[in-house]
Amino acid sequence: MPVTWSDSLLSGLSHPVMGLEHLAYVVVIGFVSAFFARHAARLALAFVGAVALGLTLRFAAVAMPFAELCAAASVLIAGVALVQRKVNAPEFWIGFGAVAGVAHGAALGAPVVGLSYPLFLCYLAGTIVSIGLVIVSMSTFAEHVLIEERPDGLKVQATGGAVAALGIFFVATSIAGS
Repeated sequence: MPVTWSDSLLSGLSHPVMGLEHLAYVVVIGFVSAFFARHAARLALAFVGAVALGLTLRFAAVAMPFAELCAAASVLIAGVALVQRKVNAPEFWIGFGAVAGVAHGAALGAPVVGLSYPLFLCYLAGTIVSIGLVIVSMSTFAEHVLIEERPDGLKVQATGGAVAALGIFFVATSIAGS
């Protein structure tokens, strides 16, 4: 458990990128946002805001017993959505991103239980910065390197297949660890 503001900030910065199911979903959000630039900010804000809500609920000691499983399942669902070429559906991704964000925030919130309010704010700030940097980096990478074709192309489906496979692994390990 973090005991200083710097511990809390560093924990918030590192947790979203060290938890592979969280990193995988944030990378998907960045990848998808590259396809609809007009809605990219709304998608990122919906996800980050929902993560903040999930973290805040955990900080307030609201029980969320299946948060890890839901976060893992969101990776699987996102992969299936990419395989089904739902990349051109910003409303789907914004809504799903918000729902998944609460699960990811609650799952990321284990370290905030019992923290003081200032330490929680440092953890929250670190988490928001970390997630935001990954989304922007992946979106930029996807725009310039991965996306050379229409959103319904083979690269999108292949990416979705890989993400879905990761999702299956994450769900299985979450169930096995329960």
